[in-house]
Amino acid sequence: MAIRPISIPPLQERVPIVDEQRRPAPWLIRALNAAFKQIQTAFNGQAAIVEQLAILAGIVDDQGNIIADQQTQLDAQALYDAEISLQNSGTINPDSSPFISSDDAGNVTIEAHERRYGNMTLNPTVSVQSGLVATGLTVGAKVYIYYLDADRSGGAVSYAFTTDPADVVQSGNLHSVGSVVVPPAAGTGIGIPVVPRGIT
Repeated sequence: MAIRPISIPPLQERVPIVDEQRRPAPWLIRALNAAFKQIQTAFNGQAAIVEQLAILAGIVDDQGNIIADQQTQLDAQALYDAEISLQNSGTINPDSSPFISSDDAGNVTIEAHERRYGNMTLNPTVSVQSGLVATGLTVGAKVYIYYLDADRSGGAVSYAFTTDPADVVQSGNLHSVGSVVVPPAAGTGIGIPVVPRGIT
């Protein structure tokens, strides 16, 4: 889109620029309006050219939204891959004992195990130590166990619990371990671990 030169009508000689009430003469108002319209058109045209150049340079998309630079895009992809790897992770119990269990007092035992991530290239499998969580919950309560591990390095983690399954969605640093129901006095509750899925 070419920008045309701005053409401003010249002032007319011996023609008053104001009327008897000292208001601008009609011809002057028309001339100024014509000039301002040309200026506006020129600026709009220039803005359109700048926008097209920005699109061609990959700075903005065709909707005018700024496109992230390549490094930002790579960082966002890495965060996404890490998140999917965690969401698809789970526990692997290396021995035959119940992985997660509870007594009738609400004391939940978590055996030592491995955490296997969905993307084992990005996040290699790690060993996680055992733990005991004294929930204080009563018979029939369902307990969900989790821990936070920003580095995804396993080892000695601090187990925590909740009774709301929405609190143990694997995201960010939160690693869900499994759930167990507090059993009656006559028995020991055997829990259900979170198993890995979607391994790549």
